[in-house]
Amino acid sequence: MLGLIMRMILGIDISKRSMDVLLLKGKERVYERFNNTAAGIAELCKWLTSHQVNELHVCLEATNVY
Repeated sequence: MLGLIMRMILGIDISKRSMDVLLLKGKERVYERFNNTAAGIAELCKWLTSHQVNELHVCLEATNVY
């Protein structure tokens, strides 16, 4: 029997100081905010790992220079 693959989608709203992210894991929704810095991106990567994310579809709306 084939196992089901859970599709994970990450939405990112980027601003000058922060990144608001919403992770869709099947029917579960998980929200978090990170600083828009190199350290914040590293925290986002650790956060994704803590949610057992190994494959991901990412959507974002980049406005202006962000």
